[in-house]
Amino acid sequence: MNPKEKVAAYLKLVRTSEETDCDTLSHSLQQMGLQHADAERLIAFVPIAFAQVLLKPRGVRFQDGFLVRDSLGRTVRGKLVGEPFFVEAKRVALQLQRGDDVAIRLLLSVAALSAELSVARDLATAGDFSGIVLTEPVLLRLPLDAAAATRRRWWKF
Repeated sequence: MNPKEKVAAYLKLVRTSEETDCDTLSHSLQQMGLQHADAERLIAFVPIAFAQVLLKPRGVRFQDGFLVRDSLGRTVRGKLVGEPFFVEAKRVALQLQRGDDVAIRLLLSVAALSAELSVARDLATAGDFSGIVLTEPVLLRLPLDAAAATRRRWWKF
């Protein structure tokens, strides 16, 4: 399966399930045939992409990277634009944003799974999101090499 098909599988699961627990979502994605690592990356990056599409037009600013931290406190930085699931999810979210009420509801429900939307709502003043600047997401469920794989060296094209 390519990233487009995997993101579609994630969205199908979210559409048909009321479950929001990460462990349950991961297990369900694996039952659909996805590898554990892909399930975890989908759970991490698809909601972030959807939240960005929803919140950027409202004035929220995001960082272009993310951090993966392990249980020993080691941290590796990655780039969102280097993560195929984030890139595909953002493309899909932009399409949904221009869609009908059903599409908008899906956009909102997936974005609601992100910490970004929750934090932005907490920081908003009377529904005004302008001026909010969010830090890089810190992901705890991914292996450190998930971040390292997204970084391109300038000398490698």
